[in-house]
Amino acid sequence: RGLAPRSHGDADLVAELWRADGPAAAAALEGFFSAVVWHRGRRELVLVADRCAGVRTLYHALGPGFLAFGSTLKAVLAHPRVPR
Repeated sequence: RGLAPRSHGDADLVAELWRADGPAAAAALEGFFSAVVWHRGRRELVLVADRCAGVRTLYHALGPGFLAFGSTLKAVLAHPRVPR
């Protein structure tokens, strides 16, 4: 597709794909993954994870005035505003 990631890592490839296709890029990804994309100009945060439930987990908690997310439940629960 002519994408030019800065390295040979998966993260750079996902970033380039996202720049090219926007949120539709998530549907094109295959394998085990989770990713968080922040679009500064639109002040938009997108969390995506593979369709294989439980392989690459992406936990999140949303409350009044906050969003906490992480690859483990322990990480999310470490946020002081996340109720136990």
